[in-house]
Amino acid sequence: MGQKKNVFFAFTKVKAKVLSNIAIAPNCYKLSLKGPPSLLKADPGQFINIRIGDSFFPLLRRPFSISKLIPGGLEIIYKIVGTGTRILSTTKKGEYLDIIGPLGRGFTILPHVREHILVGGGVGVAPLVFLAQRLIEVKSRISVFLGFKKSEQIICREEFKQNNIVLNIATDDGSFGYRGTVFSMFEDYIGKSSSSNISVYACGPLKMLKSIAMLSLKENIVCQVLLERVIGCGIGACRGCVVEGKRGYLRVCKEGPVFYADEILWNKIIY
Repeated sequence: MGQKKNVFFAFTKVKAKVLSNIAIAPNCYKLSLKGPPSLLKADPGQFINIRIGDSFFPLLRRPFSISKLIPGGLEIIYKIVGTGTRILSTTKKGEYLDIIGPLGRGFTILPHVREHILVGGGVGVAPLVFLAQRLIEVKSRISVFLGFKKSEQIICREEFKQNNIVLNIATDDGSFGYRGTVFSMFEDYIGKSSSSNISVYACGPLKMLKSIAMLSLKENIVCQVLLERVIGCGIGACRGCVVEGKRGYLRVCKEGPVFYADEILWNKIIY
């Protein structure tokens, strides 16, 4: 497959000002932050580690994929899944957050690709917005496949509405767009497509990522996946986020979070 670009892990601990923190779907928020120029050096697929609150609870920082660069800052999209994100959802405009980042290895945009296919599930669609921002500059065809359980959970629809992006949305219950899972929609598309020289980028639930990775490998399609795991330090020191790869254990926070599909031992992934 392709070769990952080398990334020097130069990260910075900074204070970022909250510009807004708004609900965009049930239990789902978009947080806009203003920060120093170092944050704007991020690549699609990288993440930031945020300290939640001013006390020692929660003890560990929380990792969040960067969903978009904005003038003077960046945005993340997150879902309330526990104490940390519940506290984060109460953060107000004008407050400051302690952030480390950008961290990890992002997506590699391959040259001379005829079609770029982005596949996202749930809140996992967020980092694909940032990727689409960069891909628009490439001038290739961009096809986006997003999946949600139901229509009220759809996010980032407007962000993907750009001239050279073909947007497809699936809902499990059929309340909007394709009825079924985003993987089924993607599988149908690949089965009917006559395109060659395509590249796939995916982020979402592990089960979805495994299915996309296995199909891509079967069809000899270059595929990159963004894995989301529980991350402790965020810089590879604690080794708390490892997955098994063909060449040994891989740290999601450092060798990842983006991997080529053929780097991972998918039969060892537990979800």
